[in-house]
Amino acid sequence: MALVLLVGSGAAQAERFAHRQLQLVATDYKMTYQLNLADENLSASAQLTITNCSDHPADHIPLTLYRLLHINAVTDAQHQPLTFTQQVLSDEAFPQRQVNYTEVQLPQPLAPAQSFTINLRFEGMILGYVETGLAYVKDSINQDFSIIRQDAYAYPQVLYPNDDVNRHAKWWLHTFNYDVSVEVPEGYVVANAGRLVAKNTTTSHISYRYQNTQPAWRMDFTIAKYQRYQQQGLTLFSLEDQALSTLFLNRSSTALSLYSQWFGPLQTPTEYSVLELPEGYGSQADRTGILIVKEGFTDRSQMYHELSHLWNVKFQESHSPRWNEGLATFLQYLVADKLDEPGMLARETNDIFNGLKQTLTQQNLNTLPPLLDNNNGGLGIYSIGMPLYHLLYDIEGADSFNRILSGFYQQYYATGATTEQFVTYAKAHSRNDLTAFFDDWAYSNRYASLISQSHSYADLLAHYTITVVAKNH
Repeated sequence: MALVLLVGSGAAQAERFAHRQLQLVATDYKMTYQLNLADENLSASAQLTITNCSDHPADHIPLTLYRLLHINAVTDAQHQPLTFTQQVLSDEAFPQRQVNYTEVQLPQPLAPAQSFTINLRFEGMILGYVETGLAYVKDSINQDFSIIRQDAYAYPQVLYPNDDVNRHAKWWLHTFNYDVSVEVPEGYVVANAGRLVAKNTTTSHISYRYQNTQPAWRMDFTIAKYQRYQQQGLTLFSLEDQALSTLFLNRSSTALSLYSQWFGPLQTPTEYSVLELPEGYGSQADRTGILIVKEGFTDRSQMYHELSHLWNVKFQESHSPRWNEGLATFLQYLVADKLDEPGMLARETNDIFNGLKQTLTQQNLNTLPPLLDNNNGGLGIYSIGMPLYHLLYDIEGADSFNRILSGFYQQYYATGATTEQFVTYAKAHSRNDLTAFFDDWAYSNRYASLISQSHSYADLLAHYTITVVAKNH
């Protein structure tokens, strides 16, 4: 048997990982889950192929799992036991979050560009991370709704318990393939954004097997008593009635067509799956699928928000200012204005603008950072980023705005880009000279005083209508 060592207390290991380099990435997952919904726990086996993406040999494999998931065994590809340690530790850069950190000793150093395969068995419970401030991570295994996803470390990830170290390695830029089976009681449906390749039924259980259709950076599996609907390349796993589900699919399909007209075809066109989540779980988007909360079926702007992310490029900063969320917030109301409720864009813009003005009355404007800083001064990038893009849209006009976003997506989809690269691209391809505009919003905190001094969004726009001039004039 492998020697399993429980190392010392979390306090004794303070800053143990801060100076490490994340050398390895997972390139292939083969996993099988058995979910016991009545007892609210799971057991699983996993085979991971791991590759050294650094320029020097690695002597161990770092793995993180949810804090209540326990690894029972680790073996190599020939099923020979490997020595490992595991312990529940707080993330050194995010102490509120605890993970089960497992360190597997390699039998010999793994050279750069070489791969190694390990097998794991693990079991336990998932109870979310609400207590950490991640209010949307309500993840659990139960008879009403269950979810297995990256956010709750419900599958082993090649990461250290130090978010800064992991971000420095830009782990989200690395992709993998997966082949995953999830067994649940009869009557439940397992949903995933991949391809369903098998469904096997026994007396009382049913197993769903999915494989990815595009290189993946995360996996999401939801389990509930879903109904499944399809339309024009969209598959919807819904808990709503047929009429509401059909309307949701119709408007989602129309929104996709709008985005394609504006920003051009997606670089990797594929079919998409939409998985409904209960209220409060947080909507998310990936290349082939979208998680949408229940509220999104009546407030479809939430779905338009997530669909717009399909045209984002991956960010290259270790700590991104996440302007894409401000863009998605603007686009969700622009599309809703066109498809659902004329006047919504103006109303929501004014509400967000007034909320920002109120927040700024409680701030020292001189201390607020430029929006290229990943710290947005407590304003919230969803809010402060929305008028940034609305102004850009109104200053440039729809056609020029769309050309900028389309061109940036087409140029940087494969490589990813920084937010500053977007600013540079927008300035180079704009109809107007945007130097002063981005000086206000990207490179200084003048945006704050401009908002504070303006009576309304229209007043703020009027400032730029006067100061921004067309190129060559």
